[in-house]
Amino acid sequence: RALKTMRVCATMLSLLIIQEARIGVSAFPPSVMLRSGLVKSSASRRSFSTTAGLLSTRASTAAPQGEATATGTLDAERFIVFNRFNTRGGKAPALFEKRWANRKSSLTEMEGFRFFSLLRRCDSVGGVDKEYEEGTPDYMSMTVWEDRDSFNVWRKGPAFKDAHGGGTVMGVLDAVWGVIRELKGMPLTLGWDGLCLISRPMSAAPIAIGARNEKGMPVSDGASLLPGECFVSMNRMTVKEGNAAALERHWRDRETTLAQNDGFVGFTFMRKRGDNKSSKKALPDDVFDYSTLSVWASKAHFEAWRSKHFAEKDAAAAAKAGEGGFGDLLE
Repeated sequence: RALKTMRVCATMLSLLIIQEARIGVSAFPPSVMLRSGLVKSSASRRSFSTTAGLLSTRASTAAPQGEATATGTLDAERFIVFNRFNTRGGKAPALFEKRWANRKSSLTEMEGFRFFSLLRRCDSVGGVDKEYEEGTPDYMSMTVWEDRDSFNVWRKGPAFKDAHGGGTVMGVLDAVWGVIRELKGMPLTLGWDGLCLISRPMSAAPIAIGARNEKGMPVSDGASLLPGECFVSMNRMTVKEGNAAALERHWRDRETTLAQNDGFVGFTFMRKRGDNKSSKKALPDDVFDYSTLSVWASKAHFEAWRSKHFAEKDAAAAAKAGEGGFGDLLE
């Protein structure tokens, strides 16, 4: 039943990855929904083969693992922001990716920054075509921060302006022209709390970064799509009223062997922020208030785990006659 209730397993390829380089801790690779992405690293770092895990925390600032708030829900261990885009089709996707590949960024200089990637929706997994509701974003940018305060410092500072046209007339006009030419409308933002982090050393699941120029920027010709550099999957769900704390405890207390699988990079269980600006359901995925997010070194690694996982799950269900699970907590 849980699988029916979750409605959608979304997958994405991660395209543009930026990893925090100053502290040597990354915190979350790129991707949401079934998508793949391109990794954009700083010029000083060209590979993802550090001993730190993508979901590692700094001991001085990490929230206690699994500690509950007064409402019974868990403390946030990360703040994750998505900007969601729908492109116009035709040449627009390749032009959109080139714009991001060439975009100025100061993220690696920001305190609390952990990870960034541009995500492109992946419409086929395991040889099966995925079906999405009309209006489901085909691209998302994903940024992982230590906490919301770190995000707000960036959003209100000069680095945000630099990334959005630089505050110059020509820069703003170029950004506006990009929206008109490449997108069906303005991007919509959604913020999530990251809970129940699982990580492993990046050296155990290296992400292969694609072509870079002398400045460490992805190479894009604006005519062809960029290759994916890692893979992310999300199972999104809507919880019944009054069951949020129980759902979070389920994911906190569950047994998992994710970190033992080849190509596994990181995992978090995400809770949609209650202070998101838009109260209306502007996009199909706005109906969900929780989601898993797992990151893999490649689509092939994810598919290998998925085949193994569902085979084991079917065997366990047959033996236990469907006992356990969390389907009753969901709408």
